[in-house]
Amino acid sequence: MKKIVSALLVFTLLFTGSFIGISNTANAAQDTTAVTTTTATEDEEMRGIWVSFKDYESLGMVNKNEKIYIKNVKKFVKTAKKKKFNTIFLHVRAYDDAIWMSDTFAASEYLTKKASRSKTAAETYSYDPLEDFIEVAAAYGLEVHAWLNPYRVTDTMYLNPAKKTNMNRVKTAVKELMEYDIAGIHFDDYFYHSQGGYISSYKSTDVYSKDITAKKKRINVNKLVKSVYKLVHKNNLVFGISPQGNFDNDMNSGADVESWLSKDGYVDYVAPQIY
Repeated sequence: MKKIVSALLVFTLLFTGSFIGISNTANAAQDTTAVTTTTATEDEEMRGIWVSFKDYESLGMVNKNEKIYIKNVKKFVKTAKKKKFNTIFLHVRAYDDAIWMSDTFAASEYLTKKASRSKTAAETYSYDPLEDFIEVAAAYGLEVHAWLNPYRVTDTMYLNPAKKTNMNRVKTAVKELMEYDIAGIHFDDYFYHSQGGYISSYKSTDVYSKDITAKKKRINVNKLVKSVYKLVHKNNLVFGISPQGNFDNDMNSGADVESWLSKDGYVDYVAPQIY
């Protein structure tokens, strides 16, 4: 697939925010319903809207039975369609959790009060929130990209990017997500950001050296980035990252935007977050 890298301006719009830019979507969505639509293709402009975990409540997605959940998602999607969006970036993994029927990760506590770290999402949800969301979006001709925070576990604790077990854990989430009819995988900007600690397992916290060099951080992060890119492209999907809109901060925190934008095998696009 031809690689097209776009730097996209992120701005607040409608519910959470959106970006406007050119997409290199590998598997352009087909209109499978009677709804007249224009979806993102290689020759069209991607008009994306972001749905954060903090938006679940305002969109009527929290602690709802399936019928009400679908009704409220449909209301949101219809509004997004009316506003000329064609792509939704849905926050599916905010804190090492899942809004899909995962056999590995816990359900999101921001989506259901039944969430518990002692149970998997598949053991918690009575229906599949992600599958329902995707089906509603598809009915109106909108693509869904799965938005993940790869390392964050809490606001101060992160999976250690240097640990292979953690890289595999993130890849497990990506593999599970690719079982769904999504258009792409999207990473947020949290890499080496923890002010507390880095987790190597759920029973211990790593002794993290603050003297680790920026170059080493980038090397650690890039192992995951390259691995996910290869995995995503095997499934003919798109992979992108939203780093900070500050080059120096990115390079110092492990987000190697210089390599991502200049070399093949890392990402299909970069969407800087400017807020």
